[in-house]
Formats: sequence, C-alpha cells, structure tokens
Amino acid sequence: MRRWMLILLLTASAVLAACGGDAGIGGGAAATATPFTMSATATSPRMQGSISGISSSPSGASFGSVMLSGAQAGTFTVETVSAFALDGNLTLTLGLTGGKVLVFDLPLELLQPGRVDLGDPDTAPAFASMADASAAPYLSTSGGITFSATGETFAAEFGFEAGAQIDEGIAAPDLTVSGTVSDIRVAGEAG
Repeated sequence: MRRWMLILLLTASAVLAACGGDAGIGGGAAATATPFTMSATATSPRMQGSISGISSSPSGASFGSVMLSGAQAGTFTVETVSAFALDGNLTLTLGLTGGKVLVFDLPLELLQPGRVDLGDPDTAPAFASMADASAAPYLSTSGGITFSATGETFAAEFGFEAGAQIDEGIAAPDLTVSGTVSDIRVAGEAG
C-alpha cells in the first residue's frame, strides 16, 4: 500500500513543484512562503482527512542543492520546497532543476532536530524517493536525513543509497543521493 501511496505522492508532488516553480522565477523578489489547504478524497485510509502545508517558491534564490552519483550523476538546485502534514505523516517534497522531484516521507513526530534513518518504504517508518518523467522512481534503501531548526523553520542535510523501483520491489542500490535544503516550513496538521 505504501508503494501506491508513494506513486500518488510523487505524481502530486511533481504537479505542485511545477506550479510552485512558476511563481516568481527570475523576479528578483525575496523568497516567499504561501500557505494553502486542500481536501483529499482518495479511498486510501492514509489519504482521508485534510492536507495542510506550506509551499516555498524561490525568486532568484535557491533552497539548496542535491548531488547524484552512480546510475545518474549531476548537481541539481532545489527550486521549490513543499511540506504536507497528513494523518500524523509528513511529506517533504523538493522540486529540482531539470524536472526531478525528491520526496521524503516520515512520521510527523520525527520532524525535530536530529537524525532520522531512511530505509525501504515497505519496512521503514521513514523513506525517500526520487523521480522524473523519464525514468522509474528510485527508492531509498539506507541512509538518513538530519534536521536542524531555527524558530519554526527547518533545514536538513541528507544522504542515502537508492535502487530503482521494480515489480519485485527495489533493485540493488546503484544511486547515491546527497544534499542540503533550507526554508522548510510546515503548517499545523488539519483534520
């Protein structure tokens, strides 16, 4: 069930990242955070209730960078940051240059200063996934994300190993993802 939820979240995140990326690109104004709420009507028990979050979109600024090595390689700028709280879970979505989307899913109570271990979405409480329109999603197998906080704003440093999603689960890890992100703002959970 978590894999189907992951696919749904990746699809929604890609749409939100694309929409958020349009606001203020090249505008020269300071980075902004725009609160919003939308209702979920999916039949999955995890999708019942309301989704709350804050989406940050840059205006000539970057929220961090992500480096890939292995099956894919390159350094990508974090263009958008979105954080959603739903039924005790947090979905943190990073929209990267080139249309890539990096998603972290973890229990909301783990969003506090310190390290959170990442693993396989079928067995670990916290996991990460990365996708773009041209390839199968990559899912975390091991690694972690370390949060720090300043007031109500979080930043994170992360590094994890990932394998491509296949019918049987996750292929052998052949991608290393590392990076940093700032300006993570999470609205209170609704519903």
